[in-house]
Amino acid sequence: MKKRLSNLIGWFVYGWVGVILVTDVLRWVLWNTVGLPLHLVVREDTLLLLLSLGIELIGNNTFKEFFPVMVSVWVVCGLINYVLVGRARFFPWRKVDQ
Repeated sequence: MKKRLSNLIGWFVYGWVGVILVTDVLRWVLWNTVGLPLHLVVREDTLLLLLSLGIELIGNNTFKEFFPVMVSVWVVCGLINYVLVGRARFFPWRKVDQ
């Protein structure tokens, strides 16, 4: 059970960053190909609230504001994994030695 939870926590940040990147690519593609802003498809405040995990530090959807939060969430997930399995597992594709 610990190993599965450790895998989930370890991969969470990478999945979250992946969703942020997909959203930004979608925004860019919609704007540059069709000229359609993303907020006509999805409410911008709802999207920002989901992507920011409810953290109030992020006011705009910019890399400058997301980067410190990404690093903080990555470190917190690493600390949780350290307490849980004895390794931070910043790179979850490496196996847990148990």
